[in-house]
Amino acid sequence: LIILYSLLSLPVFAVETGLWQPLAVQSRASAGEQIRQGHSYRVDTPLLRQRLAMAANEDQAPSATSVIELPVNGRIQSFTLLESPIMAPGLAARYPDIKTYKVYGIDNPYASGRLSMTPKGLHGMITSPTGTYYIDPEGATEYLAYKRKLRDPTQAFADIATTNVNHAGNPATISLGGGGVV
Repeated sequence: LIILYSLLSLPVFAVETGLWQPLAVQSRASAGEQIRQGHSYRVDTPLLRQRLAMAANEDQAPSATSVIELPVNGRIQSFTLLESPIMAPGLAARYPDIKTYKVYGIDNPYASGRLSMTPKGLHGMITSPTGTYYIDPEGATEYLAYKRKLRDPTQAFADIATTNVNHAGNPATISLGGGGVV
């Protein structure tokens, strides 16, 4: 029985020794923000920076070293990683610690997203057919990976009304329901 338990535990320990180490599931709330439930991870920051530095530029073909693991939907998934600069060259030279990346799913080829690495840590947004997922720093080495919370599912999109100003400068209520513009 002990041998069987040891063999079944090996894959779990293999995941925990990589870039991301899972921590206890947490719920957090900030002032004025909905509670975000997700999965907490500790990241090996030097290894993360090393992997990001090995990313090919988006204009080049990705290499075998242009792969990164990211926590998505409670699992670690592999992605092709490409550096994708969005700042003007002068601004990028002024802020060399800010880099942006594109990622494309390897384990899930329908997943893709964007990452940014700043002095405050890694920020990520991954989209797939199952939803949109975020990765945000929660400290120097801890991150929260969570699914985007959608608006109230009982409220139909067509029932939402917004107030805008029409072309004549007069307030107008636009109803997206069957009534058209009022």
